[in-house]
Amino acid sequence: FFRHIAKLPLDYSKWHAWERLAEISGPRCIHPKFAMVSEKPIHLTVDAESRPHNQTGPFCKWADGSSLYAYHGTRMPWTAIEQPEHITIGQIQKETNVEVRRVLLELFGLERYIKESGSIPIHADETGTLYKCDLAEDEPLMVVSLVNSTPEPDGSSKLYILRVPPTITTAREAVAWSFNRDSKAYKPQMET
Repeated sequence: FFRHIAKLPLDYSKWHAWERLAEISGPRCIHPKFAMVSEKPIHLTVDAESRPHNQTGPFCKWADGSSLYAYHGTRMPWTAIEQPEHITIGQIQKETNVEVRRVLLELFGLERYIKESGSIPIHADETGTLYKCDLAEDEPLMVVSLVNSTPEPDGSSKLYILRVPPTITTAREAVAWSFNRDSKAYKPQMET
């Protein structure tokens, strides 16, 4: 960058080997006593924010078959990406890494998780239903289930499941929070 883009007038003679290595190799780890140098991957994908990502396979793969998996920057076990239909409630509840658990929940589906995990409805009113889902060694997962007030073109109404902070205690408070409003101030005159 400094030599070719910024064109800073520096002595680059000591960096020529590093530059050449970057041109012909992939990731490398240099230690005073050893060096690990990898080939360039044959497949590399990122999301719109340049985070490692592939929802259906490895985000990084080498010619020898070695692969790495990530979902919007969160490193994942290969099974979660390659076989999301095999994700279990037990696997989600036992996962200690909060980011991995968040992705497992997303891939499993919040609506399905509520139905199959024994989540407890703790409040319901005209705005929706608030559920509490206990998670091992973590704060509870709180979600609100609500029906879109605008019908779909086929006349059906879409169900939305929104994750909300664990401090929420009512469905109205959860829906108001999703609009960045206090529950007392959330009084829509008309929904579209």
